[in-house]
Amino acid sequence: MAARDEPNAALYRSLNMPWTASDAQRHTHKATTPELQQLWAKVANEALQRLGDESQAIREANAVVARQGDDK
Repeated sequence: MAARDEPNAALYRSLNMPWTASDAQRHTHKATTPELQQLWAKVANEALQRLGDESQAIREANAVVARQGDDK
């Protein structure tokens, strides 16, 4: 049985934070600074822990970084 099929898959992923700042540029071109890349990873990992859905976590992190980038 794959990890994503198990009832505790979200808990497993939350304990093993899948994304680091170096992953940010693969998911959004707006994470242009180390600070924005760290923010992206923090938001993505927190959203994954909260939502248990990787694609939704990535979308949320991308939106936060886009807003931060627009503010600068």
